[in-house]
Amino acid sequence: DNLTSVIFTFAWLVPMYALSFMLNTVWYREIAEQVFQQEKGRLRGNESVAAILRDEIYRLLLMTWSTVLAFLLSLIPLVGTPLCLFYTSWIYAFYCFDYRWTMQGWSFQKRLVFFQEHWVYMLGFGMPCSIVTMWVPQFVGYGLYAMVF
Repeated sequence: DNLTSVIFTFAWLVPMYALSFMLNTVWYREIAEQVFQQEKGRLRGNESVAAILRDEIYRLLLMTWSTVLAFLLSLIPLVGTPLCLFYTSWIYAFYCFDYRWTMQGWSFQKRLVFFQEHWVYMLGFGMPCSIVTMWVPQFVGYGLYAMVF
């Protein structure tokens, strides 16, 4: 029974999760581009491909490190869960606003500075999503995150 569960998880759930994550990333970006274009009438400034690629690599590294750190925070006895809740709230808020900032042509450094200057607002903005996803099983939490986001 355990072997069947493991096979099902790795043969069906993990690939479906990875596929849905990739599709959601593409769709979120397309939606953000369309909304931004409707509001502002134009997309990014004249950035070089190297600058865009550099910023995207930094963002990927930041998000990967943030996810690992959130997991490590959750392992700390007593204070780990509240720390993880706050930290994931910031991650969710950054991820949400990052689409708009990218469309505005903000550099990665400018996005981080803005986030640091408005950290309290970002904490409150990401908190509902963090609360919804924190105390449910992992795959259910990811699904709820995709719906709330």
